[in-house]
Amino acid sequence: MSNDQTSQVSYPIILHPERIGYSVEIPDINGGTWTQGDIKAEALAMARDLIITMLTGELQYPSPTPLERFKFSSAAGDIPKLVSVMLDRH
Repeated sequence: MSNDQTSQVSYPIILHPERIGYSVEIPDINGGTWTQGDIKAEALAMARDLIITMLTGELQYPSPTPLERFKFSSAAGDIPKLVSVMLDRH
């Protein structure tokens, strides 16, 4: 049996609207990390890419925090999301 495994993992993110585009907070990765995108679709793609980059080759993945535990400002237009990615474990 091969040691290679593919795992789907899901992490919460928060999109923060900026004057131009979105900054993206990924609280559970690397103690909290950020990326950005000019439009919502790009910001989501950048978040997925960053999660894959940070977790590729890791033997253990951080536990995802339930989305409802994060504080965000609906009045400021913050958008909470759950993103899923496929990761290869070797």
